[in-house]
Formats: sequence, structure tokens, C-alpha cells
Amino acid sequence: MNNPACHSKYPWEINLPNTVVASRADRLGNRLLTMMSARDFAIKIDANLVINWPSSSFSYDSSNDYYDFFELFDPVQFEVHEKRVSITSESHDALIRRSLVDCAFDLFKHPPKKIDYFAFENRNFLFRSPKDYEFVEGEDQSINKTSYGVTFFQSLQFNQTVDACLRDILASLPTCSSLSLHIRRGDLIPMIQEFGKGIDESDVRKAITRVASLFSTKYAPLEAYEETVKTYGSDRPVLLFSDDPTMFGQLSKRCRNTIIDVSSLVQGYGLSAVQAAFVEILVMSKTMSIVSTGSSFSHIACYIGNIRRRRVSKYIRPDHLLRDLNALCESNAYKDLVMYEVMRVTTNRMPEGSGRRAAFIAALETLKRERFAGCSP
Repeated sequence: MNNPACHSKYPWEINLPNTVVASRADRLGNRLLTMMSARDFAIKIDANLVINWPSSSFSYDSSNDYYDFFELFDPVQFEVHEKRVSITSESHDALIRRSLVDCAFDLFKHPPKKIDYFAFENRNFLFRSPKDYEFVEGEDQSINKTSYGVTFFQSLQFNQTVDACLRDILASLPTCSSLSLHIRRGDLIPMIQEFGKGIDESDVRKAITRVASLFSTKYAPLEAYEETVKTYGSDRPVLLFSDDPTMFGQLSKRCRNTIIDVSSLVQGYGLSAVQAAFVEILVMSKTMSIVSTGSSFSHIACYIGNIRRRRVSKYIRPDHLLRDLNALCESNAYKDLVMYEVMRVTTNRMPEGSGRRAAFIAALETLKRERFAGCSP
């Protein structure tokens, strides 16, 4: 990345007093969350901020998207206005190798639950999500206060191409009166359908646990989205954000709302994949509320827009989830194990003592009886 705002040194070698380094190398939502969280912390301890933004991603879905910080943000502001913020694009792997975490957690009275690497005065700590916005499974959430990270984000100027696209799209949409619907499918479906390919037999259990954790957090059957829309926005326009182009047709048959496929609309502007995702996040953040699973893509939109998120997980029924899993795992050599583990993890996420949890426990026991004949999965 050849830009005057960038440093050639590694983040931990930059000679700045009191420096916080924010670095993630996965997908856009987590990168933005980490950047804002680190800014929040840097302001509180009067430190400089280094945003390390690797150009490649080590995402579990092997995405080939190219990440350039200045494809999203205007570099001039970092040269002129944001004197205490620097941008680098070094290898995340190299950063992690140097970031051996020491025991100096006494800076935190309550260490955050969600973590990421950052460095401060040659000491390395773990940090990620804003403390005032932690997930509680199955509950609706909203922000109660504006952090320095949100203020920082809202003050940033976007890349000219992104800004022009965003203004044009916002002028054509009824965002203020709309309900956003984020349906994540693109990376989750292949992950389940193709599970087991190239995996050593000794690693299968560990891999299934990983897949089940991701899938149960980020996937919901269409019926759950339909019920959420009926509950929170039956008379409102719905702005659809999805990486699966078939969702618009399927949802249109289920809901009487006016549905606008924002993802397809954004694709018509010829942006890079990361720019398009960024514009979708920004548009989503301007709506009344967001219906979604636990994806950080919708999380960051809620955070920067200070709007409520409606958790679709409250409306997932075990029979609908089992039906979808059965179809998705049809050609999977580990079908029974994958189905069982997804159902088990989903059950464990349900609130204790709830009717939903009881329904999932019953479905899980039936699945165990039918697929494993009394043996342990």
C-alpha cells in the first residue's frame, strides 16, 4: 500500500509513545469492530493508534478478497487531521508471532469477553469488542451510549467512489422507515455441504465442532426471518442484504412487505467486493432496526448506527433447522455427526428453562435415537 499515511515499519517497531495496535486479518465486520474498539481504548488511555490492515484475509472460507484500507477511507484525513492515527498493512501472522501475551491484565478491571491482539508500551494484551455491546443469545440489543470508536468512525471521510455510491443509493431508498434483513448464506452453505473434503480423520471431531459453532451462530431457516419480520415490521419496507441472490425471490413469496434487494443494487455500481460490503454495512446502519443472526456484518452496522438489532434466533424451530440440515448435508460423508453437533450447539445457546430449549432438547434426543441407535455420537 503506497500511501504517505502508511508506515514502513512493523506496528510494534513504530516509535510512538503509548501506542495501541489494532490488527485483524479476517473479514470486514471484525476488522471495523476492532478498529473502533481500539480507538475507544486509545482515547481513554491517551494513546496513539496504529490500525494494521493486512491486504489478504485468513478467513475460514478461504476468501480471495483484497483488502485496501484506502479503498474505503480517504487517506488525506490521516495525513492532515488524524495525527495520532497511523495505518499499516503488515502481515497479521508476523504480528501474532511477536504478540506473545503477557500477564498485565491489571489494566482491565473487567477484561472483555471478545478479544484480539494489540500492543501498548511494548506490552501485548488482548482486546476486541466494545464492552458496552456484548451479545446475549436470543435477545434484542441496542447501544445505550456512543463510544469514542463510534464518534471516530462517524467523523471519517470515505473513499470518493464509496461515498458517491453511498449517496446515490441512500437517495433512492426509504432507509429511515425500513427494517433491514441480513441473511448470511454464501460461506455457510458450502462449509456444510463440502465438510470433510481434505480433512484428516484425526481432525474430524475438532473440525465438526468449529463448523457447528459457526453455523449455529450465523444460520437461520427462512421461516425464522419471516416470523421476525411479521413481529417487528409487518407494515414496513424491508431492505434485504444477502450474499445469496436467491433470497430475494424466496422471501418475496413469504412476506407481504415491499422488499428491496440492496445487495443486488450495490453490485450494479462496479465496486470491489470489499467496497460493496462496506457500502451495504453503511446503508444498513441508516435503517430503523436490523433483523439478523450473530454475524459481525450486521453487528457493526448496529454499532455505528446506534440502532437496535432483532435476533432472529428467537424464532428458529428445531424441525425447520433439521429439515435444512438434512438437505444441506445430503452428500456429506459425516452427515449424521454434523447434524447432531449443529443441533447440540444450537440447543446449548438457548436460554435455560425456555420452551425453545425444551423443544430443541427433545429434537436432539430423537435425532440421537434415530441416527446413532443408542450409541454416543
